[in-house]
Amino acid sequence: MLTQQIITVEKEKDTERKSRYQEILDFSFRTLILGLVLAGIGFLDFIGLGLNTNALSSPIHHVLISVGQATALSLLISRSKLTGIYLIGSIFAFYYVLVPFLTAVETVIFVPNLSSTVIGRLYLNGIIQALIISFVGVIIFEKLQPKSSFSIYAKLIETPLSEWVWKILAIGGIYVLIYILSGALIFLPFAGDAINLVYADLEMPEWILQFQYLRGILWAVVTIPLLRSLRGDKREIQLLMGISYILLVATLVLMPGGISIIQVQIAHFIELAIGHCFVFGIVVSKLFRE
Repeated sequence: MLTQQIITVEKEKDTERKSRYQEILDFSFRTLILGLVLAGIGFLDFIGLGLNTNALSSPIHHVLISVGQATALSLLISRSKLTGIYLIGSIFAFYYVLVPFLTAVETVIFVPNLSSTVIGRLYLNGIIQALIISFVGVIIFEKLQPKSSFSIYAKLIETPLSEWVWKILAIGGIYVLIYILSGALIFLPFAGDAINLVYADLEMPEWILQFQYLRGILWAVVTIPLLRSLRGDKREIQLLMGISYILLVATLVLMPGGISIIQVQIAHFIELAIGHCFVFGIVVSKLFRE
């Protein structure tokens, strides 16, 4: 009898292991498909701006970064309780603001004399990309069928306005603090004298801290619906948000064709990954997660 029980337990463990491996393989396959779709979008020039130049000149880097971004989106989609249009909208806002929108804003700030037509096309290109990837991602993970997702948004509405105000104002200030400390304690030491070869003639606008303040608020606002819908304990979700920020934002500076000096490029990546992304992701999760 005891031997039979041992055999039964071992069979159950073996079945559980196989099921876990199957889930990992299934998730990896879906993520790879999403990554290839995201890479394919980057290879296309939707509106004639030539934004696909770096992707075409460095296809391997582009595909690897795209798969990394797809991994972040896949984790968020698969763990979210949202479905259908609620999930599509949340992923669209999250991806659009973090990647194409803020990239376009920085382009407008640091590349002078851009025409209003070009600026409009930059934002339109990002909207097209975000719409495609959010819709395709939800389809790939078979979460297009609508369920009772509105309750998650209803809870946001139920939160007292005073609580929203102080938390949103606070998160902007926290991001500015992280921005300053990351630059001073991480970027400058890692970049060393090489920083003068890249940024010797760069003049930062006087309102750069105000811009970073608004950036922090935007990051938090588009994160909140997904954050509130994620399954898992507090530590898992904090880790997930930090890693998602890294894969979506920090990896962009590793694309060839941007920063010419490798030492400065690596310094930027470390600065973004540790401070702007991982630490900030944990703070956002602690502040806005129920």
